[in-house]
Amino acid sequence: VRKWLGTHLPGCTDESSCPTLDAGGLEIHTTLDSNAQALAEQELHRSTEGLQPGIEMAVVSVEPPTGKVRAMVGGRDFKVSQVNTALRVRQPGSSFKPFVLTTALTQGISPDASFSGATLNLPDGTVVRNDDLRSYGYLPLRYAMWKSVNAVYGRLIQTVGVRKAMEMANGLGAPMRYDARKHGVSVALGAVEVSPLNMASAFSVFANHGQRAEPTPIEYVTDHDGKVIIDNRGAPKLNKVVEPVVADNVTDVLRGVLISGTAAGKGIDRPAAGKTGTSQDFGNAWFVGFTPTLSTAVWMGYRDCNCPLRGIKGISEVFGGTIPASTWQRYMKAVLKDVPVTDFAEPAPIASYADARRRAARGGFDPGPARYPSDPFVGVFVEDPAKPSAQAPEQTTSTTSSTVPDTTSTTVFDTSTTQPPVIN
Repeated sequence: VRKWLGTHLPGCTDESSCPTLDAGGLEIHTTLDSNAQALAEQELHRSTEGLQPGIEMAVVSVEPPTGKVRAMVGGRDFKVSQVNTALRVRQPGSSFKPFVLTTALTQGISPDASFSGATLNLPDGTVVRNDDLRSYGYLPLRYAMWKSVNAVYGRLIQTVGVRKAMEMANGLGAPMRYDARKHGVSVALGAVEVSPLNMASAFSVFANHGQRAEPTPIEYVTDHDGKVIIDNRGAPKLNKVVEPVVADNVTDVLRGVLISGTAAGKGIDRPAAGKTGTSQDFGNAWFVGFTPTLSTAVWMGYRDCNCPLRGIKGISEVFGGTIPASTWQRYMKAVLKDVPVTDFAEPAPIASYADARRRAARGGFDPGPARYPSDPFVGVFVEDPAKPSAQAPEQTTSTTSSTVPDTTSTTVFDTSTTQPPVIN
């Protein structure tokens, strides 16, 4: 609350320079729901009870239509650590993949387009392996999201563009510090850090049909004279990030994660969608999920390091689909117990949206159906680019020279290190 007020109260620039706040006399009404807050605390403590002090968890809920923060628990014990882990950035792992999918759908690529799930070998020697170390054949993006197949989404981000995917994440409400010299295909697997609050906010855009409300913990504030100086009680200010057809199709794909994917069995007896996330070497475990009325992010990890989450509560390796997803499930069932069940919108086909984009690009002119066997983005098989090769020219009696362009100089990682990274 103090952090938010420091940048929104009149005459303030940040929390440390806010004379309006320092002067006192303010009456501050927050958006926190006391029942939701109590339930979030209860489930967080239930999930972390008996664990060593260094292991932390965060639970944060945002209301999709308004952006209002209804619950936020940023740690196990304030006496032990005053760091609010709900605002602290950590690697999101595969919970970043929905942002890559959103970028693809925006470009007209169908969620049923097929990409290779085989181990991805990049020109610079980087290897992208799947979490289960399996090598798959061609998989639809939809199924690859359910099973969180790294190789498919590594190929997809190469197709849509790393920078475009990062711009999409930022637009949805998950700001991340992206360095083109450092981050390449690893972005698709959640290498760039982000906070639980921002993940809950970003996923709420899918629930709200592509419109984003800035997250806020404040309903309204009055000064010492009773004058209202901040008021968020009216209609929220919404910003359309993506078209409804795109957001609704992402939601439709993410519903499968809770049905037959990496969080199967973690449903809440009402329409819901979400994504698991596990960072490199089990350093962070996430589940971010939502209904039409509430978006909640759960993060788990060590407070002071990216140490592996292993051997915890009888679980050998903590994936996002284990303790975080179970915490999310219990909390969401409890907090939505008396809330009427609402369903997501039925998504329109992305193919129609792709046609509309192409028509707009032609200035509204539609010459008729395309003259190729099928839409290039529907069911297309995406192959890895062929390795460059050349044969030396035959020797002749004259002196000749042959120059072959170097096609392997472009890399997606900073290769200043002696060994290329291996991404699991």
